Amino acid sequence: MFCKNPPPGRIGLPTLVLFFALGHTCFGQCTFPDPGPGKRIKYLFEPIISAGKTSMRITLEFQGAGDGEAELEVPSDYAHQTDLGKAFTDLKALSQETTISETASPSRKKVHFPPNTLVRVSYVLIKDWNGPLDSGTRFRPILEPSYFQLLADTALIKPVFKRTAMVDAQFVWEHLPPGWSLATSFGTDEACQHFHGLWHRVTTALFVGGDYRIYRRSVNEKPLNFAIRGKWRFTDEEWISRVQEIIASERTFWHDNDFPYYLVTLAPFDQEGGSTGGSAYTDSFMMHLSRNATLSYVTLSILAHETFHIWNPYKMGGGRGEALYWFQEGFTVYYTDRMLFRAGMLSFPEYVERTNEKLRQYELSPAKNISNRDLTARYEKETSLNQVPYENGMMVAQWLDWHIRQHSGNRASLDTMMFELVRYGKNPRFQLTNHGLLRIAGQYLTRNDRRLLRRFVEDGETIPVPESVLGPCVHLETDAIPEFELGMDPEMLRGKNVVANVKSGSEAFKAGLRDGQKIIRTSVYWDDASKLVKLTVRAADGDHAFEYYPRGPLRNIPQFHLDPHYSPASTPGCTTTLQPAAQETRK
Repeated sequence: MFCKNPPPGRIGLPTLVLFFALGHTCFGQCTFPDPGPGKRIKYLFEPIISAGKTSMRITLEFQGAGDGEAELEVPSDYAHQTDLGKAFTDLKALSQETTISETASPSRKKVHFPPNTLVRVSYVLIKDWNGPLDSGTRFRPILEPSYFQLLADTALIKPVFKRTAMVDAQFVWEHLPPGWSLATSFGTDEACQHFHGLWHRVTTALFVGGDYRIYRRSVNEKPLNFAIRGKWRFTDEEWISRVQEIIASERTFWHDNDFPYYLVTLAPFDQEGGSTGGSAYTDSFMMHLSRNATLSYVTLSILAHETFHIWNPYKMGGGRGEALYWFQEGFTVYYTDRMLFRAGMLSFPEYVERTNEKLRQYELSPAKNISNRDLTARYEKETSLNQVPYENGMMVAQWLDWHIRQHSGNRASLDTMMFELVRYGKNPRFQLTNHGLLRIAGQYLTRNDRRLLRRFVEDGETIPVPESVLGPCVHLETDAIPEFELGMDPEMLRGKNVVANVKSGSEAFKAGLRDGQKIIRTSVYWDDASKLVKLTVRAADGDHAFEYYPRGPLRNIPQFHLDPHYSPASTPGCTTTLQPAAQETRK
């Protein structure tokens, strides 16, 4: 598996690798294990740095079939990023008697070759976008003179295989500049990397290299590596410690420590503040934070949320499409705060307040009663719907957890169902579907509750809040809460950074905002009227800052109130409903 070359040079602490050099050819020197059953595929990566710009020559090699034909998939769109195909240049065949032709789809190419021969093609990947690195562009190929970040979803041309096909994949890195680090879903500091498993795990891989600082740690005696670049308001060790705690807590929750390798990357956005992004990939987690970020609740909750996706949905058989977001995202929102609470990063009063925030977001959402069918059809086109499956799913999870506990006498909980789904997911043929989820959840419910659950999920019917869901030290009341009212066109603000259609009499109008103003900095907590909107306007006489609370008409909203006499020492039974059920405690 390793390149036949001297070990990387190391300086500093034994567990910290600052730089290592791979500035030589190792394609012919790689020693890989004997290939297992399945399709064989190899990628060779060669950075090209010239005139202050970086590109990447990528060679793809795979075994051709007996019919002499194959299809290649060129990434076209991903995570709201479009026109990805512009990053792929100089696509050509390298193997003899091999040709590449167009198809009716720009994202598909046809390859012709002699039957049962080794097929080799290559292309040059370039950075095809300008502007800041932000929550959108973070998914595009990033190729800079000092570092790179590539996702298989957006940077690799791939043969068209079934996602459940078994593959034997090799990844070879040649001519990396001296001083560059390397960390991917398949290894750290290794120029020759190997993977044997399901094809979809190759297609969701992460690759970074350059001026990243590499750290080697462990969780429950299993390797946990870190790749960090940029300067932060916290130390690398503080970041590593928090990540270790969250990952350890979640692996304990799932009773799962089967992780021979895992990578966490951290890199800065170009913004000074107000933006975060985290995504889970094959045996890896990619995090971006604004330059002035702290280890706040927002940062930690993204870590807990995205790490939870290792199991929901990836170890539950996957599942595709927005129709499943109520479960994949909404249930993960529900468990995010549970994980932070159980890891000791949220106190019980903080947990109650975070739950109240989510209740407000759900109740005040203008689309909370949209059907799942309509939501699926409109989700990609209407950004105002982005949070709806998160909010609806969180409420379904809360309702379902409580009802499973009630019907089982607290011998089971939603945890029980989640563990069952992971067991099903060990079968490669099992895949998440709405029908299957409702059937499995129904095993824990009465007939009437099964009908209610279906209406919540499919029809968008309002989901009630169980009064005692947070335990005996919390009671539910109805509070008058202002609706979120931005006071201007949200799409123009999001998409064009322009103030438009300011409502007369709104808080935005009272603050002094007017149509046509150009926004250069934005801080908006969408759908939360309790947080200040902060906008900076660029004008001829300089920049002007505006702040206001986006408050509209009052609405009656259910909110939890903690017993004023609560204290962790005097009322230890308060958090019973947040702990594992009796049956799960015995595991």
